[in-house]
Amino acid sequence: MTEGGSAFEKDKIGFFGQGYYSEENYGVPGGYKAYDRDGFWRKTLEGIKRHATYPGINFDHDRHLDLGCAYGHLLKRSPFKHVVGADISGHALHIAQTELDEAGKPSDILVQLDADFHLPFQPESFGCITALDIVEHTRDRQKTIKELARLMKEGGVLIVGTPITDTLEGKVWGKYLDKDASHVSKPSRAELFRDLENAGFEVLEYHYYFPLPFAKVGLPRTNIEIVARKTSMSPSALRESHIRNFPKDRFLREKSD
Repeated sequence: MTEGGSAFEKDKIGFFGQGYYSEENYGVPGGYKAYDRDGFWRKTLEGIKRHATYPGINFDHDRHLDLGCAYGHLLKRSPFKHVVGADISGHALHIAQTELDEAGKPSDILVQLDADFHLPFQPESFGCITALDIVEHTRDRQKTIKELARLMKEGGVLIVGTPITDTLEGKVWGKYLDKDASHVSKPSRAELFRDLENAGFEVLEYHYYFPLPFAKVGLPRTNIEIVARKTSMSPSALRESHIRNFPKDRFLREKSD
């Protein structure tokens, strides 16, 4: 275990303090605050607006949970009237509250939690859940995704984004450049699709990206962002649907341990 890993293991909450969001850690001027730009969140918001129109899902009445909301950059742009933010970092939530207030976007609640544990919300509480750059920080990624399914209304939309391990760029980035000690559960594409299928999520679309402050650019393919819908379909039926809908994706035919 690396020294950084030891720090994460010993104090997860402390690990995600002010220094985590700093310019030194993110490597861009302004640190995490640099990502408070419309261009960075454009594709995520387009995915929400395109797919969170399922019968029974309503921007005015349903709630949007952003798990790992950090500074609230996405929530203050959400088309949902009622938004909920959750993060392990008290530092981030303090800034998120200020940012949401200043943007005139009142949050129903901001809650500090560890996504590795039971999420303190009632079943079927949300019409939309975003979990961007969060599942790779959890020790049991499958459990986290099943928790999100528990919280989601039937037909609700999940958007999950994470670094991946099986593209050429992802392999190089992971081996030589990703120094984040909290990335303990990065999936391959096959693993992530399988996790979603086992939780009852049908993938509607996805794109690869590399995060820059002004946008999520398509290359290099170090990360993936998936838009999925909560269904009552079985994992096997979902796999058949995914193979049919994404015929060029050979990773869907790979076995995932």
